[in-house]
Amino acid sequence: MVPVAALVSFVERIGTMPTSTLKPKTWEGYAVSLPRVLAVFEPTRIASFKAQHARRYFHRCKRERSLSAARADLGALRGMLAKAVEWGAIDTHPMVGMRFEQVRPSTVDVEAWEIDALLSLDSTTRTVRVAQPYVRLKLMTGLRRGDLLRLRLSAIRDDGIYVTPAETEGTSGVSLIFQWIDDDGEPIAELREAVDEVLAIPPKRRGDDPFLSTTRNGDGFHDEETGRANGFDTLWQRFVDRAVAETSLGRRIKEKDLRAVVGAESASDEAAQALLGHSNVQTTRGGTTDAVRAS
Repeated sequence: MVPVAALVSFVERIGTMPTSTLKPKTWEGYAVSLPRVLAVFEPTRIASFKAQHARRYFHRCKRERSLSAARADLGALRGMLAKAVEWGAIDTHPMVGMRFEQVRPSTVDVEAWEIDALLSLDSTTRTVRVAQPYVRLKLMTGLRRGDLLRLRLSAIRDDGIYVTPAETEGTSGVSLIFQWIDDDGEPIAELREAVDEVLAIPPKRRGDDPFLSTTRNGDGFHDEETGRANGFDTLWQRFVDRAVAETSLGRRIKEKDLRAVVGAESASDEAAQALLGHSNVQTTRGGTTDAVRAS
C-alpha cells in the first residue's frame, strides 16, 4: 500500500499532481472544498474512512452551509478517494453506490416574444452581429455555451455540423450531427443562414483550424486552459442590456436559459436528450420542465 495515512497527507499529494489531469474548474472546486473537508476529517486515516462519515458530513454541510456546498464537498471527497484506490492507499472506494440529494435546477420561463425581442435589435454593432446568430444556433442545436464557442471550421461539413460535447467526451462519448436537411429531405435554411452570418463577421480567422465564433482579434472566445469565456460573457451582458433598453424586454435573460428552451420544445424527453447530448434522460427531465411558453 502507498504510505499515506491521514487524509491531510493525501490531499497534499493530490496538490502536487499535474493540473492537466483535471479540468481547471474542477481544480478550482477542489481548492474550495478540500479545506472544508479537512477541517472535519484531518485526523482521519484513509483506511478508516467509511460511508457513514460521508453521509454525516453531507447532512452537516447542508445544514450549516447549503445543499450546493454539500454536494460540491462530497464531489471533491469522492474524487480524492478514487485517487486513493488508484494509488493503492485503500482497496475499495467507500462511497461507491452512495446517492445524495440533488440540487433542483433553476428553471426560468423564457417566452417566445422575449426571444423575438433579442432578435429584433438592429445589427449595427459587432455585439449584436455576434449575439443574434449565436442565439439562433443555440435554439437550433441546444449546445452548451462552451461547446458552441469551441466549434471550429472543421466541424462545419458538407452534410452538417459535427460536435462531441465536452461533458460527454470522456464518459459516454455522445456525438451529435446537426444536418443541413430535415427528416423529409428538406433543407434547414435557418441553420445554414445562421452559420453564414457568423462567418461573415470580421476579422479574418487565425490558425489552420480556426474557431467559428471569434473575438475582434480573430481568436476564439473559449479559453481552453481555464474553461472560461469571459469575453463572450461580457458581450452577452451588453447584448441583453441593449435589448432591455431598446425593446419591451423587461428582464435580463441568461444565456443558459436558452438551452432549457430547446429541451422544453422537443417532442419528447428522449428527443430532448438526444438533442442536448445528455448521457441520461433524468438530466434532461430535471432541466427542461416548463422552461418555455409560446406566446
